[in-house]
Amino acid sequence: MIGNPHRIDPVGCGCTDCITGWSQPLSSYGDPAQFHALLHEEVQDATGDGDRYGWMEAAAEHCPQRFAEWIAEEFRAKRLLSRQLLQAKAAATVLGSLLDD
Repeated sequence: MIGNPHRIDPVGCGCTDCITGWSQPLSSYGDPAQFHALLHEEVQDATGDGDRYGWMEAAAEHCPQRFAEWIAEEFRAKRLLSRQLLQAKAAATVLGSLLDD
């Protein structure tokens, strides 16, 4: 992730805030730093419909392989073990996305 944005916007967003760097569009290539910042609520989430973890669906849709790799790494590093509900949602989102392709 380049810089320290305050908000992550939808993939392909070209708003003034994205241009100035105040916010950043969600990377269509999968940026682990963005995923981390969104997961830990270090940035405002403007990627979806207001669902607290809706950014996962956008990430799984636009960069499913990279998002799956990031989730797997987070599990291996034991950084998601205390977030059972998040684990279930992330696993369902990633697996559903990969199976739908």
